[in-house]
Amino acid sequence: MSENLFTYDLTNRIITDNSFRDYAPENAIKYSLGQIFVNFINYDFSFYDSERKKLDKLLKQIDYIYYRNSNLDESLRSVFPCVQDKYYELSHGDSMGAIVEYLLDIPHIIPYCNSTMFTDYKQFAEHQALDFVFLQNEIKKYVFCLDMDCQPEITSLQKYVSTEDLSFSMHDGILQKEKTIIRHKYSWEEHVNYEIETYANTVPFIPNSEPDSSVLTLGIENNPNWRNTEIEIIHGYVFETPKEALQCEFLKMLELGIKIRKCTVCGKYFIVTGHNGNCCDNLYKDTGLTCQQVFADRNYKNKRKQNPILKEYDKAYKRMYARYSNKKNLASDEYTKWKNEAARERDKALEAYTKNPSEAVINNFKQFLHNK
Repeated sequence: MSENLFTYDLTNRIITDNSFRDYAPENAIKYSLGQIFVNFINYDFSFYDSERKKLDKLLKQIDYIYYRNSNLDESLRSVFPCVQDKYYELSHGDSMGAIVEYLLDIPHIIPYCNSTMFTDYKQFAEHQALDFVFLQNEIKKYVFCLDMDCQPEITSLQKYVSTEDLSFSMHDGILQKEKTIIRHKYSWEEHVNYEIETYANTVPFIPNSEPDSSVLTLGIENNPNWRNTEIEIIHGYVFETPKEALQCEFLKMLELGIKIRKCTVCGKYFIVTGHNGNCCDNLYKDTGLTCQQVFADRNYKNKRKQNPILKEYDKAYKRMYARYSNKKNLASDEYTKWKNEAARERDKALEAYTKNPSEAVINNFKQFLHNK
């Protein structure tokens, strides 16, 4: 497809990115509705922004009209020496095109940000369409509307109407470009395979001779297979800027009542589901645990610190375990016996302290543990 086409299924709450659907059916990528928006507001664009600023600074020194001149080509390769060959292949050797491919591939997990179809190099300038740090700041009002902890006494829709100063008037609407594509369910991958099977090795190889271009590719019109496949209708939206796409998804979230919340562990936003928890399900740093697991572990440790019986027990446990592990006059059977007795006394003390939270209960347990 010549441009990114996004389908929004409100019933199943799914977004389908049809950008690469022509190449193979499985390349139509699906997201939970709201997830691209959340990924964007959570994304750290600091590296992308530093690279964007390098390009913007360079382009300010050169007339955009002459972007294909050799001086610019040398400058781009000098400023961006680490850009891989694959980006030059994608741009057919054009340095500016390669840099654009490279920059927009940095936030590749956010499909609204990596389309090169409508790219004007001036859009990389400060406060323009591809200044994503600026865009993150611009859509904070949308985040405010969806955040269930910001003014929870009113709905997301009420917050939006208030923020945008909207009234009953119909003229303050939002225009969005829709597009419908009707096509055979046949991919370029299938077509290429057909060409290989049909035309490969049909002409004898003659050394030092010019290839017969007439059989290299005969075009899709000469392939009979696609005409017999099922026809599908794909309906969706096309966007001229990432901001338009984010606004569209935000409005769908608003319509469905989807809410977000900032995770108390990692500080990133997540879509609130039925559990209505305070934490997301993402892995936290390099702990191997999700934020929910980290949160539960912290709560458990805090409760132990706040309970004087558990606090005394942990203190004695650490002391006895150190003696046992360092082989300081505490044999394995002695340690096991102490551990079992201490656990029984701990449970008795916890029950007594729950009924009567007094210093006497704490002191009696400390005396049993030989704690100071």
